[in-house]
Amino acid sequence: MLCRIPAHVEVIGWFCVGYVDRLYDQPELALKGWRQRLPIDELVFDEVWGNLRPPEAT
Repeated sequence: MLCRIPAHVEVIGWFCVGYVDRLYDQPELALKGWRQRLPIDELVFDEVWGNLRPPEAT
């Protein structure tokens, strides 16, 4: 299991290839109704899933 990511977590990527017509004021996925941002401290792990970064690393 890659980086110990739980099976219920769906990993997605959002990449721009080439030039964009414009930049958004907010994340595009939030504007399109996916969900609002979550606190980054709850989402960024160190090396493996669930291993939160130490506060001094932020």
